[in-house]
Amino acid sequence: MTPKHLAVFAGLFAAGLAIWPSTGQAARTFAPAEHRSARGSLFEWSPLIEQLQRLLVEFDLFAGPAAGRLTPETQQAIRAYQTQSGLTVNGVANEALLKHMETVGRAETLKKRLAQARNEQVEKARSALQGSAATRDLLENDRPLLAALPPDGTEACFRNPEIDCLLKGAMAAIEDIGRQDYRDWALRDIIRAQAAAGRVSAARANIKRLSDLRLVLVSLREAAASLAEAGYHAKAFHLAETIPTPWNRARALLAIATTTSDASPALEPLLALLPQLEDRSGAIEIAATLLADRGERGVTEDTAAIFRTIRSLLDNYREPSWIALGAVAAAYAHADLSSEAIEMLDQIGDASRDQIALAEVAAMLARQGRLSEAIAAADRLRAPQLYVLAVTKIAAVEYRRGRPASAAGLLKQAETAVLDIERPFAADTALAQIATGWADLKEPEKAFGNIAKVKSAALGAQTLWEIAANSVARDANAFSRAVAATDKIESAFDRATTFARAARDFSEAKIPMQAQRVFDLAVRETKAIRSGWWRARILSLLATVLIKI
Repeated sequence: MTPKHLAVFAGLFAAGLAIWPSTGQAARTFAPAEHRSARGSLFEWSPLIEQLQRLLVEFDLFAGPAAGRLTPETQQAIRAYQTQSGLTVNGVANEALLKHMETVGRAETLKKRLAQARNEQVEKARSALQGSAATRDLLENDRPLLAALPPDGTEACFRNPEIDCLLKGAMAAIEDIGRQDYRDWALRDIIRAQAAAGRVSAARANIKRLSDLRLVLVSLREAAASLAEAGYHAKAFHLAETIPTPWNRARALLAIATTTSDASPALEPLLALLPQLEDRSGAIEIAATLLADRGERGVTEDTAAIFRTIRSLLDNYREPSWIALGAVAAAYAHADLSSEAIEMLDQIGDASRDQIALAEVAAMLARQGRLSEAIAAADRLRAPQLYVLAVTKIAAVEYRRGRPASAAGLLKQAETAVLDIERPFAADTALAQIATGWADLKEPEKAFGNIAKVKSAALGAQTLWEIAANSVARDANAFSRAVAATDKIESAFDRATTFARAARDFSEAKIPMQAQRVFDLAVRETKAIRSGWWRARILSLLATVLIKI
């Protein structure tokens, strides 16, 4: 898992750090059963989160996809479910919530309430779109005819892939999708790809074809984010300004602000918008994500304004959730605001010793040269998978500080802790983190040894590609190992997706020849995909990757 991925999700959890214990592995204790239920939400992918998302999609509270990642949209949907079900509204994803959703949540009475809520949300979306001159035309769902490929068009495109033919192939594949909600999801992929190519008019034309008006608002936000990620910041900002709902506009502005070192065009309107959001926890999490990004980039001139906004949001929030407080603590840690981070953790108390924020604080202490305190912070973590996360972060800092022996010792401790992890995918994620650490230390065989223990073929291949993209010059085996591992993935779609994302990583690493080689492998796998649903999605992804390479 890359540092960038960890940074995105670090703001979702909190930790307690009132008193530092003595260093050493013995200081850790395992989480009691009542704390283990939240572990499924601690990583980028979780079966618990995926099950919750599938149910939220079934209840029409979540637009999908059910990708197993605890996104802000997922938490917003959870809070909506809790509100309608008369539960404590905290956005927490755990097994108790899953059980409630599988039993009470599927009862007919609740389905009726959810249907009513869905209709209300659609009408709110309609009203918002109708109320803005910039979006009123999106209600004119005239469903233009798709641009058809000639009979041999798809094969010709595979022989010489171009963005236009890949997108046309994706559009044609949508016609083979029977379910309208699946068609909408596939259209969202195409819209993002068109935006990544800077084609705002084409993206808006497809936004008009979405059947769910709530997804129209979501797709406007996603298109703005894709434009920003592709470097079209002026177009992204202009599109974001047209989004009529505060929550989606705020998420779009956040995407713009976090894709450039100069966040000033989006920063001021975003900070002004956050106090207006009804979802106060969501507003705090957005501000925390922004602060963490500025800290990671080393941009200090924006920190004071963001800090004041966070404090104001907290002061006007009677009982902020531990998720929001954890997001703030992690953001302070990313920005190296030591006293503020520890003060926030003290406010949360001991209840959050199974969360990522404490791992972020451990890394912060290591960056500040306070190694013994950093290790003590890691030792406080009860969940072994989080202990691994903290220790690998400290090891990375130690390596950058020119202390490879210390870093190697920490990675060995992390390897021992993996044996205590109960959930298979959590163990796989920890092994992947350790493997990346060994690769950074120029110990490829130790990295490969940890990857060999990963049970998830997709995650193992993904980790090998990350290592290959970062170390192709010093270990030629990484590339061939990554190809072989990807070929073992059972699903053609998953193989094609893994190759496509690897091509993107090589492109971002400025290794164009390798990027093209892996892209060709992705095209090879795509030829075997016949389902309209999967074909539309992979062709959209290939178009997005081709834009980069």
